[in-house]
Amino acid sequence: MVLQTWRDEEKAPTASACRKRFSPDEMDRNLQDKLKAEADGILQWCIEGARLYQRQGLQPTARMVEELESYRRKSDPVAEFIRECVTTAGGDIFHSVTELVNLARKYMIREEMTIPDEATIKKSLLRMLGETKQRRMNYS
Repeated sequence: MVLQTWRDEEKAPTASACRKRFSPDEMDRNLQDKLKAEADGILQWCIEGARLYQRQGLQPTARMVEELESYRRKSDPVAEFIRECVTTAGGDIFHSVTELVNLARKYMIREEMTIPDEATIKKSLLRMLGETKQRRMNYS
């Protein structure tokens, strides 16, 4: 389910990048006729693309990967904080959940992320890290 959700979201960040509004001077008033004239070639191109997709699948472009990572970071700042700053093994600095909430907020401010309310951060931390009372910070 999660994999499917992220796959669906891969389309969202790049869709707006493909939209362009043309000025009246840029518009091709004969485009519809031109496309009709090329319909057989366009259909063949679509079929070839579908066959290639069936054989190889789709590989995301560098821009798609970058946009998706940006979207993921913005959509779940607590997970990003955990991924970047928290470790459950090694290290010698321990923090309570309350301290982690404050550290997460500072991280989100520094990274210019949307900051959820304190209860949401705490709930996410407990859900992702479990009920342990202390966490180690990776200060690298």
